[in-house]
Amino acid sequence: MKQLILIFSSVILLLSCNQPSKEAAALQLQHTKDSLTQVIAQQKAVDSMKTINDSIKAIKHTEAVVNNGQSGQTNTQSTGSTSDAPKKKGWSNKAKGAVIGAGVGAVTGAIVDRKHRAAGAVIGGVGGAGAGYGVGAILDNKKKKENQ
Repeated sequence: MKQLILIFSSVILLLSCNQPSKEAAALQLQHTKDSLTQVIAQQKAVDSMKTINDSIKAIKHTEAVVNNGQSGQTNTQSTGSTSDAPKKKGWSNKAKGAVIGAGVGAVTGAIVDRKHRAAGAVIGGVGGAGAGYGVGAILDNKKKKENQ
């Protein structure tokens, strides 16, 4: 009797398992292909937009260079002084060093002090900012001496 119940339950178990048919597998494969085709088409559209945007930026940059060159020639011929807008100054090496040092120090501090990660990050960030500022000051001084 036990063997009969075991055989009967095994047969029911095997029959209840739904194995996908070939048609269902083909349908799933076609769905996957369609999805990939859509993703590829969207990526092509994004890439073409980026290319167009880069081209526009290049054209604007070229026009700005040409306009600055023409206005500089006109100003030097007519008045002898340039009235161009002042160039934006970038970050100094001190500022760059302080920001980079603070980030690296904060990450390092959080990794080193596993029990108190926030305190380690603060201490590391302050120390890193100070060290980065010092390195940036040295680089600024070297740059200043080279320009003189």
